[in-house]
Amino acid sequence: MNCWWKSGILSVTEEEKDEPADDIEEMDQELWRQICENNNTPTDVKPEDFIDIDSAVTVEKEMSDVSQGGATVFPQINVALRPEKGAAAFWYNLHPSGEGDMDTRHAACPVLTGSKWEADEKENSLKLQNKYERIAMLLEADYVKRLLVSVLLCECFIDRFNMSEKKDKSYTRKFRKEWLSDERVKDWLLEVPGDPSIARCKYCQCSLNVRLSDLLDHGRTKKHLKASEQFSTSHQSKLQFIPVKHTYECAAAEAALSLFVINHCSVRSVDHLSDLTKRFFKGADHASLLRLHRTKCSGLIRNILFQHFKSELQSDIDSGHFSLLIDESTDISVIKLLAVCIVYYSKQQHTIVSTFLGIVELEQGNADCIVSAIKSLLSDYGLDIKHMRGVGTDNASVMVGINNGVCQKLKQEVSNLVLIPCVCHSVQLAVSFAAEMLPRNIEFLISETYSWFSKSSSRQITYRLLFQAINDGAEPLKIVQQSNTRWLSIEVAVNRILNQWLELQIHFETSRLQNKCYAAELLYGMYCDVINKLYLVFLIPYLEECQKVKKSFQSSTADPSKLLKDLILLIVGITRRIVPGYREDLLTVEVRKYKSPNIYLGHEVEILLTDLKKDTKISPDNEKVFRNRCENFLFCLADELQRRLARDG
Repeated sequence: MNCWWKSGILSVTEEEKDEPADDIEEMDQELWRQICENNNTPTDVKPEDFIDIDSAVTVEKEMSDVSQGGATVFPQINVALRPEKGAAAFWYNLHPSGEGDMDTRHAACPVLTGSKWEADEKENSLKLQNKYERIAMLLEADYVKRLLVSVLLCECFIDRFNMSEKKDKSYTRKFRKEWLSDERVKDWLLEVPGDPSIARCKYCQCSLNVRLSDLLDHGRTKKHLKASEQFSTSHQSKLQFIPVKHTYECAAAEAALSLFVINHCSVRSVDHLSDLTKRFFKGADHASLLRLHRTKCSGLIRNILFQHFKSELQSDIDSGHFSLLIDESTDISVIKLLAVCIVYYSKQQHTIVSTFLGIVELEQGNADCIVSAIKSLLSDYGLDIKHMRGVGTDNASVMVGINNGVCQKLKQEVSNLVLIPCVCHSVQLAVSFAAEMLPRNIEFLISETYSWFSKSSSRQITYRLLFQAINDGAEPLKIVQQSNTRWLSIEVAVNRILNQWLELQIHFETSRLQNKCYAAELLYGMYCDVINKLYLVFLIPYLEECQKVKKSFQSSTADPSKLLKDLILLIVGITRRIVPGYREDLLTVEVRKYKSPNIYLGHEVEILLTDLKKDTKISPDNEKVFRNRCENFLFCLADELQRRLARDG
């Protein structure tokens, strides 16, 4: 007997039948009796009855896996074939002479766990018998030839079983994309997302089989033809458009309104502005013809007005020199933007003109992206970067950095470029650095006083009634918030707190007792500390001087020579309080080297200190600490102003 188990390959030949197979227990009479009982076979059946003498060849293909039991056993040759899905067993039931092969006696063991499915195919046709008679001579050959013949026959039968399985599988139809462009169905055919096995009709709102013939049949049904009538263009009424008259005066009026919107309000306002104009200027012929809303206004601004002013600016600058004012910011949608203004000598107006150039979106806020944005904007206007003579910017490190700042990178393109730092920003930074010399509780006092009233209307009403009772009905000034990025904004808050010091102290004492609030108790303690009031009195004159210079530089009508004079007076005035007897240049003097042993802190501060010492409300140690902190503030402020403004100038 030759037996092949095709799953990998398990083979048993006549030469190997005496060797024990793996995982096979020797079958005894008890096992044979159990096999007969499980197969409804009498136990006295003869072993010859288990031979398929009616078929020459048997192929057994396993269709499922069985975890326990279900093996096909050949007791004569001590072989058991375990069920494994996809495996097949092949053997000859007859010898070449036509006699039955006793070694092919076999039986099925019971299935203990799971289920067993198998397919058998037996062949006994005359054609196959003749085929095996021709192969019989080969079987008498050596072992290698017999092995090859058995393998070929096994493959043949396995292929036949596979072909029969493929024939049983039904073809699954799917929706085809090309149907959507087919003239016969494209108007109403819809694809169902996620389910390619069906289609839908847009007109009938029903599901269809994904077969082209079925789709075409559906398109000819009465239901479909009736449903498609309402989508026919022949049944749709044509829209009647009123012809619009347009005159030159009307176009000029629309352009003027768009120009007004650019300068004074948002584009949304033009919806009401044009309707208001038509309503109150009925006597003007062109007013009744106005057709201006947001879409048209935006188109006029973008495609007509902008292009006009852009060409005018290009012709006015021509090949002349210019300077740029740049500043980086972040809008409400957290997009980084670079705003650019240009300063140049106008040939038409015969004066220096400063005007807006453009806003460029930045990918990142580093120097390389800013320089690239500047070059791109100049290229759009046809301006040569070599004609740039100066650049004005704030004192941020990304702008004025010595090694990798924007100005340093622009100097690689324009070697004689002049950097003009923002005076307002420089003064702001100088005061901000100097304020670090003062106690931190000063800023805390100002910010917490604002927070106390900002979100409580009842506290504001209570304080207003208290203030009116003390000041004969006068209204209190609102405590303002200091900016987190602009330290000079603290000047207004300090002024108002000092003017209402007593009233605020009484208010927080009352709130502490009535509401038992810790914040009120903390603020009351700070308002009772005279040292805190001393610091605010000391700060006021310096904050006011710096704020005055800052506002003068922000004016658009200021005299440049007067601006320079105000800036020099600010630096010299602060320096002279530190070195009062110095006769050299006060713009560059080293204040710490020539400082006075007794620096005068201001008239109000000195009077207040004298009164406190008389009343023994301040100790000598506290006075010394106070004077040292105020002197350090002046040293730092003078150094920063000289470094940022005087020495650069």
